Amino acid sequence: MGFSQSKEGADDPAVSYSAPNTPSKKLPPTKDTSASLFIGDARKEKIKVLFCGENFEDGYLNTFNALRFEKNVLCMQCSSADVEKESADAHVIIPLMTKITRNIIHHAPRLALIMQFGVGLEGIDVQAATEAGVWVSKIESTHCGNAQSCAEHAIYLALAVLRDQKAMTHSIVTGKLGEPTGRTLFQSNVLIYGFGGIGKQLAQRLSSFEVNVSVIKKTLDEMDERGILPDYVDDLGIESDFPRLAAKSDIIFLCCSQNNENFGMVNKNFISHLKPGSIIVNVARGGLLNYGDVYDALETGVLAGIGIDVFHTEPFPKADPLLLHPKCVATPHIAGVTKISYENMANYVANNIIRMRNGHPPLGCINEIVY
Repeated sequence: MGFSQSKEGADDPAVSYSAPNTPSKKLPPTKDTSASLFIGDARKEKIKVLFCGENFEDGYLNTFNALRFEKNVLCMQCSSADVEKESADAHVIIPLMTKITRNIIHHAPRLALIMQFGVGLEGIDVQAATEAGVWVSKIESTHCGNAQSCAEHAIYLALAVLRDQKAMTHSIVTGKLGEPTGRTLFQSNVLIYGFGGIGKQLAQRLSSFEVNVSVIKKTLDEMDERGILPDYVDDLGIESDFPRLAAKSDIIFLCCSQNNENFGMVNKNFISHLKPGSIIVNVARGGLLNYGDVYDALETGVLAGIGIDVFHTEPFPKADPLLLHPKCVATPHIAGVTKISYENMANYVANNIIRMRNGHPPLGCINEIVY
């Protein structure tokens, strides 16, 4: 097919996301940053695009397909164990649940762009990339169908928990009919924690279920202060309003980004403000949960269930007590993995590579590189 793909690392240890990435010891820049705007030389050198990690393979395959007519582009995928070796001559790195550390960046003298295949950047050392003159870019979730896909999946998880999916499977296996008795989204009070691209798409879709939607935002804008809310939002607040909004909510949707401040925020204190018998759905990041506290809340019935698409360690540990709990419904980090989302993201990545090859800065940059 004209591309190289390494599979040697299939049995590598799981990539842990137990804590956000933090800057490490500074190393000197590895390249002449005045030349970093261009990826290679379109006339002499192939541009190496490296997908780092064994998972989310369709992201690689869709991008390979989007770049198939670019004769001077080599699109590759390697295992997490081989990233440092394979990135040594790479111009573009695209992490797939693989951390891009200062050390990797330091040993990649040709690197010009780290392109996240999605939104979350907590696995990339942005400070080290900026110091080395490397662009870091992400794809806005609403531009490609990712936010819409994640919003749909959040509703799927909520319905699966409300209807007690594991108990339904047991009824099928044991030949029982009419069990279990489920709950509905209809007439529920829901709280969306985080009102970015995914949160807004989720709120719009939930309105069709005749629910009352409350929202937690990081900050209030002028329209919020004046009490002018979207038609699909019934109540709104900031983080300090969480106890008030949580006390009346049947379902909490986590749609916020993960950072040092909110790591492990769903703990005993967070849960103590919830309405008894409520459920949590997490389509954001696995590090938001304190897993021991969540498990205890399920055991005591304070939480009636949880739906998760992300975990603190990925791939998910098969024997984890929370995953095995009868009131937990889990999916393998696929909320944004849809045909429309992946095709659009692949085209976005391909366009950025072509832009930089032609001497233009990439789209979606979150850092500033000065030449």
